[in-house]
Amino acid sequence: MVREISQKKKDFRARLEQYLDTYSSALVCEVDMVGSKQMQTVRQKLRGKAVLLMGKNTIIRKVLREYKEKNPKVDKLIT
Repeated sequence: MVREISQKKKDFRARLEQYLDTYSSALVCEVDMVGSKQMQTVRQKLRGKAVLLMGKNTIIRKVLREYKEKNPKVDKLIT
C-alpha cells in the first residue's frame, strides 16, 4: 500500500529546502507555550531581516536528514 503525502507537506518540504539552499545560516528552536501576541511581535520585528518558518518536528527532521546528504553542515541542526 502506497501512502499518499498531502500537498501541504510537499509544499512545506519544498519551501524548507529552498530556504536551506538560499540562506547561509539557520536557527532551529522550540516555541512551546508562546502566546500569539508574542509570536506576532517577533514576526513583525523580523520582517525584512529574516524568514520565520514554523512546522512540525517530524517533518523538519525528516527533511534535514535527507538534505544532509546534499550539505553535511545541516547535520548540526538535527537534535
